[in-house]
Amino acid sequence: GELRARLGEAEAVAGGVCLRSIEAVLLMVLPAKEKAWASLAEPELALAQQLGVHAARAWDERDPTVFGLDWMTLSGVQRSAAKALGFDEASWRPAAAKNAPKDEQAQVSSGPWAADWVALSSDECQAAMTLGFTDEASWEVRGMWEALRREKEGVWEKSWAQLSEAERKAAIALGISGAGAWDEASWAPLGAWQRQWAQLSQDERQAAEELGVSAGAWDAAFGGAEKRGQGLAGVWGRSWAQLEQGERLAARKLGIMGAGAWDKSKAEFSVERKIAQLTKAEQEAMMKEWVKQTYGIGAEA
Repeated sequence: GELRARLGEAEAVAGGVCLRSIEAVLLMVLPAKEKAWASLAEPELALAQQLGVHAARAWDERDPTVFGLDWMTLSGVQRSAAKALGFDEASWRPAAAKNAPKDEQAQVSSGPWAADWVALSSDECQAAMTLGFTDEASWEVRGMWEALRREKEGVWEKSWAQLSEAERKAAIALGISGAGAWDEASWAPLGAWQRQWAQLSQDERQAAEELGVSAGAWDAAFGGAEKRGQGLAGVWGRSWAQLEQGERLAARKLGIMGAGAWDKSKAEFSVERKIAQLTKAEQEAMMKEWVKQTYGIGAEA
């Protein structure tokens, strides 16, 4: 919230000059693994090549021939390069998991999430209430997990990075394993985003056009799990939190149900979307770095 407010203030006062300053600080603070290929510095590109990545697409789309390897099967040179790029064993596995078929990713078809309200422990009931299920009636009509985002806003629009610590603990207590499972569910199964333009309904085509995607651009950006908004610009550069209500509605009609999908789409890199992917702690750290770089406050004497 504070960071976005400062962003707005910077744009108003300096006509975008401060925004460019923030982008420079963002790219300096972010570990290389979080950057697009086009934003990597020369030393980072050299490290990526040591890892076995030699092109933008392989990096930006996490080519499974490299990122699908188990951490322990990487050579010593590859592991050293990966560490220098910001990876460790824990963060490497989620990178590889993005390329796994959905039915191999973490699901919540069993455990507390699949249980009746009366079968939940008191801790699990409390977790359910933290996520907006206030009583047995609301729990029992929850339906498919992915469908929640069609009917509920609030916590269900957030990405995993945007959840509070209490909300994350509640999700885990109910069997939602982490960021991969939570954010993946923002891409509605069988949504318009998985189909080609010729297969869209009239309402879906209208929704796409409201978001600046015409027939000519749609099939390049959507039509399969590997695309997910590939290369789109314009409104797609804004974060989910910055969208107007009508734009969010249009996105939902396309099966893009919240920040977990929108902010992590494969649209062109933007400062706003990248900031939205940071946790509150990471945003605060970046804010401090911006203040230090801009005003010298907090800098060592």
